[in-house]
Amino acid sequence: MKLTALLIENFKGINDEVKILIDNIVVLIGPNNSCKSTVLDAYEAYVSLGSPLTIDHFHERDDSKPICITGVFTDISQDDID
Repeated sequence: MKLTALLIENFKGINDEVKILIDNIVVLIGPNNSCKSTVLDAYEAYVSLGSPLTIDHFHERDDSKPICITGVFTDISQDDID
């Protein structure tokens, strides 16, 4: 199974959903304060298997909307399903 994208919403500096495509090499390019580090933090939160997040992880520290980080996978084998 291969992670091919992350969908991130209401996480730190990201409000509306953004889709980050993941390939064999991922390069994040952008000006300062464009949420490059936030994408890496979201990936870390996703793979941490439910480690608790603080109010600082919510967009604008507003916990009325849930954080949503979704992984999109391809090349799923029967072993992955089992």
